[in-house]
Amino acid sequence: MNARHAIRRALVAGSLAAFLSGNPVAQQFRQFQPWELWAGADHLLDVNGDGAPDIIHPFVASAQHMTCAYRDGRALGEFGPSIPMPTPSGAAWFSRVMAYTPLDAEGDGDIDIVALTIVVNGATITTGPVVMWLNDGVGGFSAAQLNRLVTQVPIVIPLPFGLVSVDLNTDGYDDIFLIESPAPSRVLLNDGSGHFTELPAACPGPAQGLSLVLRDLDRDGDADLVGARLATAPSQQGFLWRNDGTGRFSVVSTPGLTSCDHVDSGDIDGDGDLDLVFATWTEVPVVWLNDGYANFSEDLTRLPPLPIPVPPPHRHSRVWLRDLDLDGDLDLVDGYAYQCRILINDGTGHFSDATMAWGMWTTALDHSFAADLDRDGDVDLLGVRGGATTTGVFFNLLRHAHSNAPVIGGNFDVEIDGSPGALAVYGIGFARRDVFVPGLGFWALDPALSVMWPRAELLDPTGAYRASWPVPSQAALRGVEIFVQGAVIEVSAPLPVRFTNLWRTAIR
Repeated sequence: MNARHAIRRALVAGSLAAFLSGNPVAQQFRQFQPWELWAGADHLLDVNGDGAPDIIHPFVASAQHMTCAYRDGRALGEFGPSIPMPTPSGAAWFSRVMAYTPLDAEGDGDIDIVALTIVVNGATITTGPVVMWLNDGVGGFSAAQLNRLVTQVPIVIPLPFGLVSVDLNTDGYDDIFLIESPAPSRVLLNDGSGHFTELPAACPGPAQGLSLVLRDLDRDGDADLVGARLATAPSQQGFLWRNDGTGRFSVVSTPGLTSCDHVDSGDIDGDGDLDLVFATWTEVPVVWLNDGYANFSEDLTRLPPLPIPVPPPHRHSRVWLRDLDLDGDLDLVDGYAYQCRILINDGTGHFSDATMAWGMWTTALDHSFAADLDRDGDVDLLGVRGGATTTGVFFNLLRHAHSNAPVIGGNFDVEIDGSPGALAVYGIGFARRDVFVPGLGFWALDPALSVMWPRAELLDPTGAYRASWPVPSQAALRGVEIFVQGAVIEVSAPLPVRFTNLWRTAIR
């Protein structure tokens, strides 16, 4: 047994002891699909407008050409095949996409993509065109557009660079923050039609980092910038720039940081401003609390220690502030090299370890995302298995429907999960037809080919209702798809009624 496995086993034991001595919640994450080969992911957001996030990722089209692509999130915790961005035929006018960002370039409400490229000609590398793919609103991208930047972006090869998009000058349109190092970073302003011009002298220096967040940290209505990056000097590992409202930034002093991979922002302590959490290489992530004016102080009392001491180096690859239990405050998903920790907020910004209760005690997610993958209104997880090249989806069981894979002559077993004592209704169907119902979510059972169970069922103390139905011994049923969906009713919740996910299986 290597050191990592030994530490993970000890962490499992420590989490189990903490779980048994505390007050466990009934809801937890659970993985239903098998691990699949990791195809990479840079962004997780809804590209085609169906309410489920899609994956945007690098795509190797050939040995000479790399672009980017998206995979359709099917609202089932599954993703379709990679769909590469279209390029003009008959012309290899760029070799590789080196950096890209999703944004609403034209203000029409859908996700477009802007990319910086290079051209490789033997041993010579030169700057390629800045390209833009426009979305038709349902995930259909046009061939790459050129000349959308009035001033093209000269990139000095091979210096690192990247793109982040947000409205920087408060005119309602997505702009571009261009990351460069050691040269100063730059701001490219959108005129509202997807044409960009550079704002001169907008940045005080380079802002190259592994993770950048552009949000309003001082509550003056514009997007400020905070970054996390690996570096040798603490003064270089976390930085904060304040926006003057026009897209020009100035440096703000911050606490020091050890090496860090990722940063996320959110109101941790409920005081109305945005705090910060950094995925550091310390035992637990680092929390910076905001005084409301982007003056941050480090607070070491907010996060619980590991269940057992673990020798350094520690590596927290991703941190996500999300309301996992739907109680109105932000909890923390800590993508850790040994165990993906789930830390629950008590409402005042102090966290307790619920890793065991939420079903993540044996899983490390080195490269993770936290989003509603199945359209049931709660936060699920997508991530890479620690130290491996496979990825998995972990569903949140706050309101969830699933079943076994039934066989001819066997049983079709249905389970509806939610809060203990809640009520659930459900239906079984043989076709899918998505309809959005305001306040409830997507109902996806075709009413012409589905049957509803006629009564509401009480969820047991574990938060589950289970039913079993016999499958007739008829060979013609093999391969028939079955869909399950329900609604969870919890009178005391902010949203008393909410649809579950849609679950799909097939008779074998």
